[in-house]
Amino acid sequence: ISDKNFSQKLKNKQKEIDLIYKDKISNIFDEESIIYKNERANKIYKFLKLFNTRYMLKLSLKGRTDMNPDLKSFRKIMKSAIVTGAGAGIGEAISKKLSDNNYRVGMLDLNQDNVIEASKKIDNTTPLCGDVTQEESIVEAFKEFGETPDLLVNNVGIVLFGPLEEHSINDYSKSLNINLLGSFITSRILITDMIKRGSGSIINMSSINGINPGIGIGAYPASKAGIISMTQQMAIEWGKFGIRVNCISPGFIDAGMSKPIYEDNKVRALRGGAVPSGRLGEADDIANAVLFLDSDNASYINGHNLVVDGGVTSSVIAQLPRE
Repeated sequence: ISDKNFSQKLKNKQKEIDLIYKDKISNIFDEESIIYKNERANKIYKFLKLFNTRYMLKLSLKGRTDMNPDLKSFRKIMKSAIVTGAGAGIGEAISKKLSDNNYRVGMLDLNQDNVIEASKKIDNTTPLCGDVTQEESIVEAFKEFGETPDLLVNNVGIVLFGPLEEHSINDYSKSLNINLLGSFITSRILITDMIKRGSGSIINMSSINGINPGIGIGAYPASKAGIISMTQQMAIEWGKFGIRVNCISPGFIDAGMSKPIYEDNKVRALRGGAVPSGRLGEADDIANAVLFLDSDNASYINGHNLVVDGGVTSSVIAQLPRE
């Protein structure tokens, strides 16, 4: 380990664990093993401290993620994820939820300043900057993360408001490229290594607008409907390789792109009152859905669109009473 002080901390931690379990634990790290980044070492140290447990942790000298069986055991506790659009809003909330549940998280965003600041607030995260519409940009960003993640969350998205007849071709293309094509590009870059590993989970972000399109939001509904179909296609093509692909369709969420809308108290009351569950959704509602879909409890869920909307899409008739 390059940092001598950190090496000593790890040795001290080994002694503490020895005392707790009253049996000798040999070589938590053997002398030839290295941690390829201090950040990585810090992450492992935190987990040893948290769980007071023992694992043989060996990384190759090149700092790659060729896992021996003991390190695979460790990853049952610790997983990794990349979240796009993570500089604020729902993406930031997803990153925090994953971090709180023992994931190492790569937080990717086009706005470098935003994602760096967001990452500072969340443990075990790495800020990544990249444009999801540009393959080379994402390849470089993923290299900075240093490993193929267990989970990819394609959260990035935009909405351009205005009547459809006033939408320019460029505006329409921009929404499709970021929302739909961007999710394919990030998935396509990672899928080869996921297939080689024989495992992986991808969660795409759709919307209730992909089910029942709203007005005045340009290509947003078309792009989100495409996400649902693409999710199903990915699931049936990649399922045989041990990959699960699902998507989430948020409803009226008081976060991210929609937050400015709900600053209007009238809109807030109108929409919140129309939700059968009686409230607007929160970023945490979507983060919880992500955590569930990547859990062992969802191991047989593949190609599914999980609607998280408090019942809105099921309430059309209820909004049109007989009397």
